[in-house]
Amino acid sequence: VSTQSTWEAVVSTQSTWGNQFTKRVLNLVDATGQVECTLWNDEAKKFNEDCAGNVFALKACKVSSFNNRSLSAGKDRVAMNPEQAKAKSEELRQWYSENQGRISKDWPQPMTIQGSTGTGKKTPTVSLADSFNFGQEVKKDDKGRTLGEYFEVLAYPMVITKKNPFYMSCPVEGCMKKVIQNGSVWTCTVHGNQTSCQPRFITRFAVGDHTGQAWMSCFHDQAMEMFNNAAEGKLTPTDIVKLSAEGAAPDPKAYETIFKSPNFIPWIFNCRAKMEEYDGVARRKVVATRLYKPNWANYGKHLIKRIESA
Repeated sequence: VSTQSTWEAVVSTQSTWGNQFTKRVLNLVDATGQVECTLWNDEAKKFNEDCAGNVFALKACKVSSFNNRSLSAGKDRVAMNPEQAKAKSEELRQWYSENQGRISKDWPQPMTIQGSTGTGKKTPTVSLADSFNFGQEVKKDDKGRTLGEYFEVLAYPMVITKKNPFYMSCPVEGCMKKVIQNGSVWTCTVHGNQTSCQPRFITRFAVGDHTGQAWMSCFHDQAMEMFNNAAEGKLTPTDIVKLSAEGAAPDPKAYETIFKSPNFIPWIFNCRAKMEEYDGVARRKVVATRLYKPNWANYGKHLIKRIESA
């Protein structure tokens, strides 16, 4: 049971097998955290922007950990302002009314922790040296899917690699499939031939703190957030790619500057670490699923707690 704070427009999408779907992404929030929830088909059309501030009850949601923790609601498993939880609904509406102006993408804490139960439990920020304790074993669920472990680390980007940092993707909204150029068109395995394409970043980079250095990767949104924080929010993916060796206006020095500009700017990285098997060989992989600017007052309190518990 939670309160809706934001929403996205309804979009149409197509599965790998060609089935058409309609979906809408809502942001659900309460005092313990916030999480994205995807509604499908009839529910996506039924619940819209007019529902902001109302209380939602969801049953048997599918939990996803790709690129961030999120929920996917099943058919006929969504209720707004449920009578069965009237007291809880009134409490949530009151909380939302008092805190609506404070809600942002970083507060309340995004619920990126695997296995979160909605109790507000949060992985503490650890040092890079301690982060190597996460994701050291191959763990799988009952369906054979590899599981990850989550942690937070306050660190500084030191090197962002320019080796294959992006790929060209399908321009259809909501589709991130890689496209292959065939003459004057780009072919997507889902949406067929397209007259254009869009660059998307999957970037690998090294971070450091007072305890050491580590490598991790991030997806498009997080990479652009780092680039744009250094460039004061003026860059688009096309702006960056056109300066690369394969771009429309190659400029090695300008390209180099873009990749160096985010260095030594502090971020708190929400990370997923897991051991994956490639050709029988286990290899640890760390992905930054979300990043946000440090709240130094809160981080100071975290350090005090660590000192007192030492």
